[in-house]
Amino acid sequence: FMADALSTVDVPVIDCSESISLLPATGHGNHDHSAAENEDDHYDPHLWLDPERYMQMMDNAAQGLSALGYGNYDDYRAVMRMSCSRIDERFLTWKKHFDALPQEKKLLITFHDGFSYLADAYGLTILRAIEEEAGSEASAKDIKEIVELIREYDIPMIFVEENGSDATAKAIQRETGVAIGTLSMLMSPDDSTDYIQRDDNNLKVIYEGLSGEELPEHEE
Repeated sequence: FMADALSTVDVPVIDCSESISLLPATGHGNHDHSAAENEDDHYDPHLWLDPERYMQMMDNAAQGLSALGYGNYDDYRAVMRMSCSRIDERFLTWKKHFDALPQEKKLLITFHDGFSYLADAYGLTILRAIEEEAGSEASAKDIKEIVELIREYDIPMIFVEENGSDATAKAIQRETGVAIGTLSMLMSPDDSTDYIQRDDNNLKVIYEGLSGEELPEHEE
């Protein structure tokens, strides 16, 4: 849809995903794509949920702006240095926590198809991702399969997106007793939180939900 929108305007375009490894979209089978579309062309666009890719996106933006004459690249890098240092520090801290989990505790079921980069960053596996929007709720077959996965792998928590529907997740909760965690796509921060704080909250919800252990405050 961005290609269509950009074709109508005559302005410079900076592709912040340039040279970044992209992951295929998961769960988009619930969307009504045109038959003419090639399924291989669908990628998860939520790159920023992986802190390392997020930092690459910032660098691509800086290079693009500099190339267009909007400032000096070295100046942009100087501004980004402190932010990137904080992001990298938090990434390594959380990666240590997730690396310590046994493999059977690293399994995700999500009710949004945009968390593949987050999972990739921290060595997690998405067992199932359902993109649930108004008018495209999960089918009875989907629900049955998710219930079976929860029981087979003893999944303690499933995850919904804060602005999405949780109707199916609640139905599955009633069936299985599984807990529900709420995650952010980090796209709509309010005035009191920044990227790192919202990302920390996501990872805390996931880690504590999967491990069943509460992290001491000084270790978060």
